[in-house]
Amino acid sequence: MIKAEFYLQLEYDKLIFKLYVLDPEQRVPIRDHYRNRLYAHAAKASVVITQYGRLGRYMGVARLQGDYRAHDENGILDMDSTLATLREMQRLIENLDERLV
Repeated sequence: MIKAEFYLQLEYDKLIFKLYVLDPEQRVPIRDHYRNRLYAHAAKASVVITQYGRLGRYMGVARLQGDYRAHDENGILDMDSTLATLREMQRLIENLDERLV
């Protein structure tokens, strides 16, 4: 069985779609497969993501375009909108048709 997991990671103002793959020989094919599925699902949901990261055991495969954090008209963090974005991105990866493991 191939060990692979995907998850979200917040890096300052960036929301990164990350992938963990233990087997070095499986990293490229699993990353490419996951990235293709993720891009297709993001496009259907009108979510703009861009390629991001580098190859490794823990790798970023894409990032949400723009800041995931929402602010109100006074520049104060809008926690409800920010959390809604995070939940939407989590649903995006949970709803991928194919599992990697």
